[in-house]
Amino acid sequence: MEFDTRSSTKSGILQALGNDEIRSTGVYGIAGISKTTLVKAVAGEALHAKLFCDAVEVMVSQSPNLEKIQKEIAERLDIVFYKDGFKERALESRHRLKNEKKFLIIIDNVWKQLGLLDIGVAFEDHLQGCKMLLTSRSQDVLRDEMVVKNIFEIAFVSKSDTWTCFWNIIGDGSLSVHNNHEFGIGCRLCWIN
Repeated sequence: MEFDTRSSTKSGILQALGNDEIRSTGVYGIAGISKTTLVKAVAGEALHAKLFCDAVEVMVSQSPNLEKIQKEIAERLDIVFYKDGFKERALESRHRLKNEKKFLIIIDNVWKQLGLLDIGVAFEDHLQGCKMLLTSRSQDVLRDEMVVKNIFEIAFVSKSDTWTCFWNIIGDGSLSVHNNHEFGIGCRLCWIN
């Protein structure tokens, strides 16, 4: 079930991904609010709409393993590294990205500044089709540390969406006049929390 409050955010992210002037887009919100789920859905729609030919998702976490991230991106790009050094592999990845026409890199769960050049990601002007979609719990991390200018907040679903979801699960015939009030209180408590 797609909520109205998420639908407009999803549309905004898709528009940003389709805008040639925007290189990176960020999505932030509290833990468990479905940032990753939303971003995966957006990426699927972007691929279906042919905004990108391919995409890769890498999980960063609190203690990022830059070598692992570098390898995951390289695997998706079918890069065979001919050099062993971390910096040399990053350079090879950057050169390979220059040849990509439409490639989306999803960097999920960013906690602090991540050295994109170190993992082989650079978005120079000639990389017209390559874009980045980042998720974080913190708007500050995206805006200040990752220097993302186009940022969307994933907020709680609206009260209206909560009720719609509630009625879709319970069904209209399940409640009697006697317990309707108690169910309404429970739904409001879920929305508040």
